[in-house]
Amino acid sequence: MITLEEIDRRGYEFVFGDRSFVENAPNQTIKLFAAHVHTSYSDGIHAPEQVIYAAASLGIDAITLTDHDTNEGNLEFAELIKSYGLDNYQGVEYTSFVELPSGLLQPAHLIAQKNEKGIETPLIVPKKVLPPEEVIVEMHNQNASVTGPHPNHHHDSLTTPVIIKIQSNSEQRNRLDFLEVDNGAIRQLEHVADVLGPLGWIMRKMDKIPAVGGNEEARIIYEHLKDRRNTLHPVNAIAGSDSHRAGDVGKTVVGYLGDNPIKAAKSGDIIILAQKPTMYSFREYLQFHRRAKRVDNNWHNRMTRQTAQGRAMLSAA
Repeated sequence: MITLEEIDRRGYEFVFGDRSFVENAPNQTIKLFAAHVHTSYSDGIHAPEQVIYAAASLGIDAITLTDHDTNEGNLEFAELIKSYGLDNYQGVEYTSFVELPSGLLQPAHLIAQKNEKGIETPLIVPKKVLPPEEVIVEMHNQNASVTGPHPNHHHDSLTTPVIIKIQSNSEQRNRLDFLEVDNGAIRQLEHVADVLGPLGWIMRKMDKIPAVGGNEEARIIYEHLKDRRNTLHPVNAIAGSDSHRAGDVGKTVVGYLGDNPIKAAKSGDIIILAQKPTMYSFREYLQFHRRAKRVDNNWHNRMTRQTAQGRAMLSAA
């Protein structure tokens, strides 16, 4: 939990919602939800227990582990988290794909989070690389909500046309539940570019640091869906630190009241708080880059095998 005084002391910015949410809360105290977190089970550089310890130290009440394309860490996470008193909502950041106008396939991330805490019913991660629409249905069938994280960001996200197509579907089970309107990792990249000055500008031009698809653009898409509610179905706002270091787990958090942060976010009864990011050390960057490259290679290998099998089946037919 966190008080209004502590929010000010930590230098949190109110990204979504305002101070009145906390001022009107009992004892001016709200709960905190870390909705987008990575560990060493994918491209995070710290083990689950280090991440949980950091979250507990920051007064975070609920957390979702969203490692890439695996639920292996959820079992260890659920066991360790008991002694810290945090609520665990199983999750995964699943790598889907979108087809670009050129015909090339681009990875596109989706986050699935169980709607209820606990590990009694394990979240099953599809082994096959599925298109976004099929992932959404599959996760809804498992009583999980689906988020479009960091939309339009770099080469691993849902694009605006894909989001609009998904949200034009008439059935709720085929649509996104949330759009990530603030992402801590994007804040970090933008901070790096600002710190580097002219070199940061050059890196943006070289596409080493994404030049588009920032948090502002995510909020534009969110507002666009709201404004076109007659023809499109809006999504609820959510946010996450997208932390790959234990120390970043509380950089972007969801503030909520009640017992269930997923339900609170679906009702729109939340705030989003974000802190100024801190730089990686060179050693941390190398660790992250190595792990992220492994995650990317795993997806490309799966996709290559899958498309090769598809071509073989077509030729056999």
